[in-house]
Amino acid sequence: MGTEKVTAFAQSWNAMTLQALRFSQALALECWTAAGAAWGAPGRQSALPRRLTDPRRLEAAALDTFGKGLAPIRRRAVGNARRLNRQARSR
Repeated sequence: MGTEKVTAFAQSWNAMTLQALRFSQALALECWTAAGAAWGAPGRQSALPRRLTDPRRLEAAALDTFGKGLAPIRRRAVGNARRLNRQARSR
């Protein structure tokens, strides 16, 4: 069981890192686009910075990251509970 816990932790850490990297890349691309919009059409300058700092979007990104991190742990816990429940019923 110790190995399963370490493996689940490693998978969780990896999933959260990848999700955070995906969001960081998307945010960097939008920052780059916002910087380019300063020289573009007049209507686009004010719309992009508000989107970049939208607290609901940042909250959703954090919750997605935590959700991705908890998925491997939950998968292991549910699998262990099913396995132990089968063993208890067979006795």
